[in-house]
Amino acid sequence: MNNPTNLIKDEDYKGGSAMDMDDDKESIPTGDEMHIKLRLSTGKDLKMNVYTSDTILKIKKKLYQTENVEPQKQRWFFSGKLLTDKMTIEETKIQKGYVVQVIIPQPTPVDN
Repeated sequence: MNNPTNLIKDEDYKGGSAMDMDDDKESIPTGDEMHIKLRLSTGKDLKMNVYTSDTILKIKKKLYQTENVEPQKQRWFFSGKLLTDKMTIEETKIQKGYVVQVIIPQPTPVDN
């Protein structure tokens, strides 16, 4: 049996709970400030203030604080591409007025 070759390794998240993710609260933001639009798979739209130097993981943590969805359960897509945790906003080339899709797993209904 062969191991899959099409998986993206993302080593930013090392496990633990989202409560352990306070490591970058004290970091000083750099880069330009901008607004991004997020469209959650739940149907909710949000706007967030971010900096071009912020990583996707850092913004996932901000989303966790408002929506209570663990960062490791969030999948972010822009322009048809999966955004990895290590990418910065600048690297994603998100433009003003464009929307980032955030896929959040929905609880599956339990049959009685």
